[in-house]
Amino acid sequence: MSLLAKFPAEKYQTHRWRKISEELKSKTPKQVASKAQKLFAKLRKVRRRIPGSQEQGKALTMVSSEPDSEIVNRSNAKQLELAKLATEKEAAEKLLERLEFTNTSIHQSLK
Repeated sequence: MSLLAKFPAEKYQTHRWRKISEELKSKTPKQVASKAQKLFAKLRKVRRRIPGSQEQGKALTMVSSEPDSEIVNRSNAKQLELAKLATEKEAAEKLLERLEFTNTSIHQSLK
């Protein structure tokens, strides 16, 4: 339970589960999320406060490991890289076609 308080709720909960998983070193983020979900259900049942969650009547203040602008920049960089790779793939495929054409024409001329 102390890890839930150490790593409060974030905009993307998967980041929170990943951090807790890295801290534990023995559970995957999916296992951590499942365990937390079961714990939250038990705490709600007995009407206890969930560690690291918003307080009653207050808005949740999101704590993100990185600003949204960095996430967008990283996403844009990935898209540019994928476009570059697609262009390189097309160029490589055209080169292969030319090589195959040259290779078949050489074999035909030798016959």
